Amino acid sequence: MDWTSELDAYFEELSDGRFGYQFQSEVNLLSRISAEKFTQQVSGLPTLAVLGGFVLDDPETSDHHVFVTKSPVAGQILYLCHDGDTRIVFASLRDFVDAARRAVAEDRYLSELHPVCSPICEDQAGLSNLIRKLSD
Repeated sequence: MDWTSELDAYFEELSDGRFGYQFQSEVNLLSRISAEKFTQQVSGLPTLAVLGGFVLDDPETSDHHVFVTKSPVAGQILYLCHDGDTRIVFASLRDFVDAARRAVAEDRYLSELHPVCSPICEDQAGLSNLIRKLSD
């Protein structure tokens, strides 16, 4: 699937800059140009290569939210965590933006608004195949 239109709508929503760097909440959602540049800089990371990751933010913490473009979790948001657990945290870009909005409004870290459990992957067979492939 081509995720261009969904990303276009996402970046259009952010075009007013209201989710730029917010120290209190560690929210810093990148513009499309900045996201493309940052993604290119980290494109050699194996996790991002396998999942087709597109970096969405840079809160200056070495942790990033990443839009996944390849199945089986395509369309979901991965939290790429430097010193903790890297996992899927939001089912969609909409859920991610809603959490960023809430983090800013409540002066909370965006990472504090991650759900306790990751969203369920709809393609369980695809997820099993990916895990098996990566294990080999």
